[in-house]
Order: sequence, then C-alpha cells, then structure tokens
Amino acid sequence: SPAEPSQAFKPNRTTDSCMTDIRRAGHERDVVPPAIRTPATGSVNYAIAPPTRPVWRSETLLIMFGIAGLILSSGAAPPDPTVLSKLIGALHHRGPDGSGHAVMGRVALLHNRLAIIDLVTGDQPFFAGPATLVANGEVYNYRELRKSLPGINFATNSDCEPPLHLWLRDGIDYARHLRGMYGIAIHERVRRTVTLTRDPFGIKPLYIATIDGGLACSSEPQALLEAGLVRRAVRPAAVEELLQ
Repeated sequence: SPAEPSQAFKPNRTTDSCMTDIRRAGHERDVVPPAIRTPATGSVNYAIAPPTRPVWRSETLLIMFGIAGLILSSGAAPPDPTVLSKLIGALHHRGPDGSGHAVMGRVALLHNRLAIIDLVTGDQPFFAGPATLVANGEVYNYRELRKSLPGINFATNSDCEPPLHLWLRDGIDYARHLRGMYGIAIHERVRRTVTLTRDPFGIKPLYIATIDGGLACSSEPQALLEAGLVRRAVRPAAVEELLQ
C-alpha cells in the first residue's frame, strides 16, 4: 500500500550535490480536472492560466530561470491548477521568456524560462522515456556530457538536457558528472521517484517545504508563500540569531 507522507520521503546525499530522492509519490490513475495529455509521455498538462505579472526587463532583475514542484502522496488530492498558476506567477520575474509545466498523477513540475542557450528548442520541461526534468541554472560542461552519451538523440541544444539522459543512465549518481550552478527536479514515473538536486555551493537555491499531503519545492521561498502552501511565521530563535 502507498506510504504515508512521513514514510515516503527519503533523503540521500552525494559528495557532489545536495540531493533529496523522494520515493513512492502517488501516481495511480485518478479523476483530474480537464487537461491536455501528451501522447508520447502520457503526462498530463493542466490548462494553467498565464501569469498576470508584468514582464520585467531590467537586467538586474532577470535571474535566469525559476522552477517549482509539488510531490504529493497517493492519498492526497491531485495538484490544484490554481495553486500551480500562483507558483508560476510568483516566479515569473525569474524567467519572462516562457513557462511550461507537466502534471503526472500526484506530481507537478513547473518552469519559467529566461532564454540564454538554445533560444529555439530549449523550452522546459524536458521529456525522455519515463523521465521529466525541469532545471534552473547552467551546466558548464554540457558539451562534454553530450559527447559522453553516444547514441542519444538529443531533442534540444540546451545545457539542461544532458542531465536528464544521465539520470536515465546513472540514477541519482547522475549529479556527480555535473559542473555548474543548478537546481534540478526529475520525475521518473516507472521508479515512482522525484529527485531534487542542488549544486554543491547552493548558487542556485532550491527550497523545500513540508505541506499537507507531501512536499513542495521552489527556487524562491516567496513563491511557496504566495501560493498559500506555507504560512508566514516569525521564529523568535531565528530573529535572535540574526540580531546577534
């Protein structure tokens, strides 16, 4: 039987990344709101309303990308399209050039993009076999990684596509090959896992919060607040530490 949320999430760490491997997220077939199903992958894309925030063009405000996700247990309700819209809208300033999302059962991955590498075909999420990826950041050695994956028919020229194929080959050890600054979420529907990976120095942060029914993640904590997934609260001990 599906594990309860407290049993379903098992952290793992490697020397080259800070990684959380979230296992046994619920994926059984359920009745969901009207959606668009991608034939090649079987994933479900909800018709999420586009963000209403203005497009900020100041170079000081464009921070590359923004990602977010919900990983819910099998007993939880499917991801709420209204919540997903709020997450995308709250991260719009990080990537005004496009947004994408994929909903697979109880898992939702979202992405806002600032187009830098591969302006034409680099829109995310990326799909390969049973896996789906969204990423924030830059993989510096992506050309070398592409060469190390002979026989792979890459769908894009993006620096964030090789990590997806590395995951399919190496599992959670894929991050040992990455050099760069990144926050990555990969859903694998056969293994029923979601893996969250952050670069070793946290240049591209990835915030994780426990919510009712599972976990939420985001490139910025304010997105989790604006989506109503966590409440604002003051921790007196933290304030005291800050003021010392």
